[in-house]
Amino acid sequence: PFIPFITGSTPACGLFDPFNVYGDRSLTALTGSRFHIGPEELIACLDWDPRIRVGIGYWGSFFVDDRLRAWLEKQPPERFLPGSRYGPDDQTPRG
Repeated sequence: PFIPFITGSTPACGLFDPFNVYGDRSLTALTGSRFHIGPEELIACLDWDPRIRVGIGYWGSFFVDDRLRAWLEKQPPERFLPGSRYGPDDQTPRG
């Protein structure tokens, strides 16, 4: 939520607070909240608008499940923000 706050922008795909609303490990998943966003919804949104760029930081990668990881690995380099995990400049060891 920091980048949209600083830039005054609207978060893409309803991810106003990714740590708390996305994926099986999020607060919304654990509480059954209507604000929960799963991989199907996020991937459908990202596929719908290819102008949306993806940025995943160190701690955000904890929330990347297998389905989203597979989708990320198929994306072209221009889809990622500079320095993003899973992007073209990611030097994170896998495995």
